[in-house]
Amino acid sequence: METSSTIEFPAKFERFLLDNNIPKSAYELPQVYRYIRINPRNPTSYEELLNEFDTIESLEWLEHYGFFRLHADQNIANTEAYRNGNIYGLDASSGCVVVALDPQPGENILDFCCAPGGKLCMIADLMEHTGSLTGVDFSLERLSSCRNLCKKYNTGNIRLFLHDASYFSILAPVEGVERVNIPALKRVHGDSAQIVESIDYIPPTIPKTRIRKKKRKNNNYLDNLFHCNNWKHQSLATELYDKILVDVQCTLDASIRHVLKYKKIEWKGWEVNVDDDVVTLQKNILLNAYRLVKPGGIIVYSTCSFCTSQNEEVVEFLTQIEPTARVIPIETLEDTPSVEGTLKHTQRFYPNITKSSGMFIAKIQKVV
Repeated sequence: METSSTIEFPAKFERFLLDNNIPKSAYELPQVYRYIRINPRNPTSYEELLNEFDTIESLEWLEHYGFFRLHADQNIANTEAYRNGNIYGLDASSGCVVVALDPQPGENILDFCCAPGGKLCMIADLMEHTGSLTGVDFSLERLSSCRNLCKKYNTGNIRLFLHDASYFSILAPVEGVERVNIPALKRVHGDSAQIVESIDYIPPTIPKTRIRKKKRKNNNYLDNLFHCNNWKHQSLATELYDKILVDVQCTLDASIRHVLKYKKIEWKGWEVNVDDDVVTLQKNILLNAYRLVKPGGIIVYSTCSFCTSQNEEVVEFLTQIEPTARVIPIETLEDTPSVEGTLKHTQRFYPNITKSSGMFIAKIQKVV
């Protein structure tokens, strides 16, 4: 089944493309694809996949990470490979976000806005299920799906928290070290940032049915811990994180499926104006990530948008507020089909080049 995405845009979308330095050809994709990744701890062969799917091909620029491309009409959930945990669905552009983060064994990594969990599973695989991996999401439904995915693929050393990422302050679970003092929280109010020393904030409550009572015997049990498969990590919180992934909520204008959805209904409801509240949330989450990453540590900031106000301008905002923040080259993405954004060293993945959904990625280091 061919799904055309060569689109005749309305005038307001044409203006949006022009304002954000987006080529119209970025959305000209003759076929919409879907992607799967091989579970390295329970792999299957290419020959076995050929028996499951009508058309499948290895994705050359993510071949090392076990990615394959399928036609959009091919069902994944009904295959033996999916039911047996040999594969899971993950878009190629999302895989590039994890490749940019470059997780390593033994690190302590934090994933903000972690649901539905595909990237989280890939991070754990590249960490070889060592160190610690902390996921945070505000949606109970999405976090439940994330927990189920982690259980299905036996993701190791993972903690999930039901929490607002812009306020989250629980440190990495490192044994045998004294708890570090984290900087005060910076919040965006309008066009400025200020230090907030006391926060009138009530995090979301986890229903009692979601937590086993026996876990509460530990008086140091971490608040809003939704899932943890390493009992030592249920109370430890002493160290800043080595790396943090900030894949934030956005307007989804880089998602080819999102754009096609509006084309089908003749662009009814399409808005190109970015809500200030969305940008404020993005800035606050990125600011919070910066205070939680250790000196020398790495933050990867990404969105499914090509809008400069949600991407380059958010990253520039951080570098203006935090003098030790540096946007650095993403060396692990050098061989991928991306183009540089309007800010040096940032990367855009256009659908017509990658044959996947669009993505913006920036890599930021807290210099010592």
